[in-house]
Amino acid sequence: MYKKLSAFKKVYENLVLTRLFAAFDRLFKQELSEFQELEKQIASLYSKGAENPDNVIECKQELLAFTEEIWQTYEPESFSSLADTFLADFYEELENLPVSQRIPQKPERFKIQSDDGILLRIAKPFKWLFWSLSQLPKRILRKKPIYWKHQVPVHAIVREHLINQFIPKLQYILEPFNKAVMQACIDLHKKESNLSEAATISDETSSQLKKELAALKRSFKKQMKDDLLVAFSELDQAIDQSGTIELITTQYQSGKVEKRFKELDQKWWEADEGWVNTFNVFLEAWRSDLTLQSLMFQAKSDLKTYLKSQSTNINEYVGNELDAIERLISETSDLIEKHEDNLSSILKKQVYISQKTLDKELIPSLLEKLSNKSLINGISRLEASTRSHMEQLTKERKITKSVTDYLSPIDSEEITHISPYDLIAFETAPELSEQLNAVKAELVGKLNENLLTAQDLDHMIIYGLSTALDDLEVNKDIQSAKSIARESMERSAARVADVRNAIRQAIEYANEQVIQAVENFVDSLEDLTKTENVREIRMRIMRAKAIQSTEEYKEEVRGKILNRYQLIKEYIKDKFGLIIRLKNKITRRLSLDAEEDVDIAVSNFLIDTENVVQSLPLIYRNLYQIAPVADKELYVGREKELEDLREAYQYWANDKRASIAIVGEKWSGLTSFVNHFEQLGIFKYRCNRFSARSSDGEIQSLFQFLAEIIDASPDQSISWEMITEKLNEGVKKVIILEDLQGMYLRKIGGFENLIELSKLIQNTSKNILWVVTCNLYSWGYFQKTIQFDEAFRFEVKLREPTEEEIEELIQKRNRISGYKLKFKPSESQLQSKKFTKLDDGEQQEMLKKEFFKSLIEFSSSNISMALMFWLLSTEDVTNESIVISQFKKPDFTFLNGLSADKITSLHLLVLHDGLKVDQFASLARMQKHNSHMILASLYEDGILLKKQDYFMVNPLIYRSVISLLKSKNLL
Repeated sequence: MYKKLSAFKKVYENLVLTRLFAAFDRLFKQELSEFQELEKQIASLYSKGAENPDNVIECKQELLAFTEEIWQTYEPESFSSLADTFLADFYEELENLPVSQRIPQKPERFKIQSDDGILLRIAKPFKWLFWSLSQLPKRILRKKPIYWKHQVPVHAIVREHLINQFIPKLQYILEPFNKAVMQACIDLHKKESNLSEAATISDETSSQLKKELAALKRSFKKQMKDDLLVAFSELDQAIDQSGTIELITTQYQSGKVEKRFKELDQKWWEADEGWVNTFNVFLEAWRSDLTLQSLMFQAKSDLKTYLKSQSTNINEYVGNELDAIERLISETSDLIEKHEDNLSSILKKQVYISQKTLDKELIPSLLEKLSNKSLINGISRLEASTRSHMEQLTKERKITKSVTDYLSPIDSEEITHISPYDLIAFETAPELSEQLNAVKAELVGKLNENLLTAQDLDHMIIYGLSTALDDLEVNKDIQSAKSIARESMERSAARVADVRNAIRQAIEYANEQVIQAVENFVDSLEDLTKTENVREIRMRIMRAKAIQSTEEYKEEVRGKILNRYQLIKEYIKDKFGLIIRLKNKITRRLSLDAEEDVDIAVSNFLIDTENVVQSLPLIYRNLYQIAPVADKELYVGREKELEDLREAYQYWANDKRASIAIVGEKWSGLTSFVNHFEQLGIFKYRCNRFSARSSDGEIQSLFQFLAEIIDASPDQSISWEMITEKLNEGVKKVIILEDLQGMYLRKIGGFENLIELSKLIQNTSKNILWVVTCNLYSWGYFQKTIQFDEAFRFEVKLREPTEEEIEELIQKRNRISGYKLKFKPSESQLQSKKFTKLDDGEQQEMLKKEFFKSLIEFSSSNISMALMFWLLSTEDVTNESIVISQFKKPDFTFLNGLSADKITSLHLLVLHDGLKVDQFASLARMQKHNSHMILASLYEDGILLKKQDYFMVNPLIYRSVISLLKSKNLL
């Protein structure tokens, strides 16, 4: 048997050094070949040039596709799979040995050996004794002693020592090989990631790897031979000792040997899995870097395209229109200076030319270019392109939970997955969107500011020329008219230059911000190529999801608490309101007859208001005067009311009975609203317009107006019945009756006109669309007394303008004036550290917000009061600018101390929208002399104004008077 075993060992050594080594060599060559192919591909791709972002994008994308093609995800391999040929030959050769054989024990088995343990040293003498006793008969007969035999499980022992114990040693030999391959991959990745090095990649790294692998193979082969000698020695010892007291054969049972082989196979697979994991994770990291780097360069390429499309040359954007407007201004200025003798005709001609050239051609073209959003769309396209590329990164990549250098095996439990898209979408992409949206918002804001100025350039020029023309015709002062026109043209030219510069700066600033946003995005992507940053972000994503789940629960609980809180709050508010109303009622009863003197400073302020306004430039006074707006370009808002009006008209136009009451507070713009909807042409039928009060305040005859509508001759006797009949017989028409409050007196017999009008409206509302306007508080009085509102199917109530509408109304007039605005800070603001840290633009923006907040509070959204507030806030005027200071609202609390007679007088004046002395005396039931004394006293205190012979409430104090009357339950 020993001869066969010796022959088998020679065969086995040959199998190990040829078949098994060949299996490992194939693995070495495969890894080297794939590495060389990758290195060659990288060198070929980057030879195109790495300085062009488009080339880099192509390189990254092709390299990514290449790695996914040749380097699929590796799977771990067991030893039986790797060395299947070697094992097959081994088992075939093993058949040449007996499965098991009984052979004599060697003499050493009966003698104590140097490496025997204590138990064997005790047992062997007894074994020798018993053997000696068993050999006594042979010794007596002088025969040769025979050693006891032992049963040797040959196959099992050979498999155990030459496979189960020899093969695992080779795994430690393979570790340097795996490290060498991984180090080469890491070095190549570093070079590829650095564009300056990527362009110089050759076969240097693969040549170095080839040398290392050749050295490792030589070392590996030598180590295999050394390990074989040890394995053969252990095999011989096991053959000699098996079945003796030195080596129990139960461990060589075939089932146990097979089990240990399977364990070997599994451990080999697990060890290989660790290195496969290392390679796969590294490869995934490289691919992820390629993906992110491709996105980085794609973003740079998109930025380059954006900057190319976003021209910063103002002449390519709105230059032609602005140049033409400047030429018109220059030509107009020259004509005004050179033709003093026929200045009137020059002004008229230039107004006509300006209207034709600016209104019809230049301004519409300019506004279209400013509002077509092409600049904004460029930023949006950049963002959309980046997001589109980003959304393609949906494939999940492997990553380790802890830091690794890729030079050791990685346990499967250490691997997790994350998508590059999730990494980018968590923080990087939202930050880019946030920054680009901020750029767009700021650019839109700046363009809209210039849009507002640009759309009023024509009105600025035309209004300035028209004001000069009006001044010339009224005052006959050529120099004054020239001065007004000249200054207006100078301001207009300055505003055109402002628009040009502002648009250029807006575009340049937007481009700078977009560049910064993209650079930040690229830097963030660069950070994501560092694995430790990816791990940190992954943890933040997990925490964010957990927090989101918790926050949703908290929000649900918070909602329930808020609902309960609102119910409790409303209950307390209701009860507290009852207490306050009771207190006010008692206070009014106690103080009704008490009168407090008017503060002299407040009185002087009210009286001098007109003088302050008159000191302002004519063009400014005309723009901000408290008078009905006739120019539709000055009108702002009321879109909801216009829609209600259109709906009511459409109802009547469909041959149904309808009439409309337009109701609004005094000074809220009722007449301006009528002017506006007439200019818009909402009504397609002829409109007949009548006002109960003439421009000088005199009451006009409605009866005479209606007689003219039905074409009655002056000597013809007419009646309400005749008017009704004629109106129903004639063609359809619209009749607008304004200032309904001027058609009655609050006394017996004072409502007859209104009652007859109510009947007329009800009887003719199918053929005639009646539209009436009325003071809000007079209308409420009519509802309670004569149920006048029942004659009207539609009621359009002028709502309070929004803060935005009030601000636009003020700003639009200023833009048309051509003056630049400068808000003056208060002393306290100049001493504020927070204020002084701001730059000039930020200071002006802050002052503007605070000013308009004060304006809204003062005017309570009343248009006329807002206009007055603005005028009274002007502190200084130059040719170029208007300085606006912080206007302090006077203290009108003295109104609460007025006598009962004066409060009643104010009530009558509000309900009638102004009264003459004799009318007031009749309504107040007092002597004319006493009536005059009360009205004159209120007038001298600035509480009333006098227009012709009519006394009416000062608009500055109107809202305070209304509040007073409401507190007295008079309104």
